[in-house]
Amino acid sequence: MGPWNFVDTRFRNLLGIQLKYCGRPVMAAPAVGINALHLQQIQKILNDPFNL
Repeated sequence: MGPWNFVDTRFRNLLGIQLKYCGRPVMAAPAVGINALHLQQIQKILNDPFNL
């Protein structure tokens, strides 16, 4: 339920640029509930913006 769909559409329409999503995958729950998977997701979110 984050703002990605709202923000992505506006950036494409107003500025003509395509943003790359960097965040958790779509899930019914706000978190995975398993610490090891949570840590993997956090590491991916922190590293992906710098690995273009």
